Amino acid sequence: MPIGTWLIIAGIVLVLLLTMAQPFLTGTYWLGAVLSVAVFAFLDALFSARATPNAPWMMWVVWGIVVGLAMAFWTIAPVYGLRKQRPLILAVPFALMLLVILLLRVLGG
Repeated sequence: MPIGTWLIIAGIVLVLLLTMAQPFLTGTYWLGAVLSVAVFAFLDALFSARATPNAPWMMWVVWGIVVGLAMAFWTIAPVYGLRKQRPLILAVPFALMLLVILLLRVLGG
């Protein structure tokens, strides 16, 4: 058989396989959409985006700076004799985030 015939057969098989896989792909896309919305809602809550409703990205920047500073200090902590406190250095910004979330929930209603 010529190569063109094989290409046509391969195209038909591909279309049939994609048609059979359509429900699975649709479900996978919906699951991805739901998970992405949930992740962004969680991150907005974690980064206290409600604190600045006009520019929620501003809190992402603030917390990015805080976490970045903690990571920078983590790298030089052994110089100051804080090698054993390195996990605590990284945990403090996230604990602070959780504290701010709790304060916003209590004070904000």
